[in-house]
Amino acid sequence: NVDTTDPGHIKVDTEPGADVVIHDDDGKIICQTTADDQGQAVCVPEPGKTPQPGDQITVIVTDDAGNSTSKVVRIIAVTVADKEIVLPEETSQQATGRYFQPGELVHGRSVSAAGVETDLGWRTADADGQVVFAWTVADADSSLGGHTVILTGNHSGPGKDTFQVVRQTPTPPDTTGPPTGPPSQKPPPAGKPPLVATGATVGLGMAAAAGLVLTAGLALVAVGWRRRHRDQAAARAQHQA
Repeated sequence: NVDTTDPGHIKVDTEPGADVVIHDDDGKIICQTTADDQGQAVCVPEPGKTPQPGDQITVIVTDDAGNSTSKVVRIIAVTVADKEIVLPEETSQQATGRYFQPGELVHGRSVSAAGVETDLGWRTADADGQVVFAWTVADADSSLGGHTVILTGNHSGPGKDTFQVVRQTPTPPDTTGPPTGPPSQKPPPAGKPPLVATGATVGLGMAAAAGLVLTAGLALVAVGWRRRHRDQAAARAQHQA
């Protein structure tokens, strides 16, 4: 098994201790290594020799007995349509794979950061070696975070791309508009406590007003009495004369 999703670190699953040599399209060695005791080998190409999408490489594995096997692998490019999905408004995603062999069967899968894998099914590469996968991202908390899309052909190597899923942040309410409460009162002058209308204050005001009315009435009565007394005195004087 050859994993070329990261062309800078080509992974080969083989027998423990097996020698791994990788050649480019021109037959030149780009890297070589030896599998560990678990049969895992990671071949790092020399500077400037990392294969690019569309390139073909040949992987040759030789076991301890000297038996060699080879496999030709093409470097695949995968591109997702949307690098960030914002839930719940956006749930549609699409991935395009390029440089597969024409007519090649390609399997797709998407793996979330939570380890949830979505099987995208199979597609057949067109005459240009291209496939397109479309699916819906679940509107769930388990979908949040990073996702890796991996497209693997029956003959070509796998390719991958990544995207993020986030949830839309609620918009805070607008607090910059006009106040909706009762109108504010003008503060009292400095050094003077605010006047507070109480029942006693209102009662005193009404009593004072009533006192003024009573005083004015008494004054009018006195004026009238003096006028009548003066008229009566004038009449008696005239009568005596």
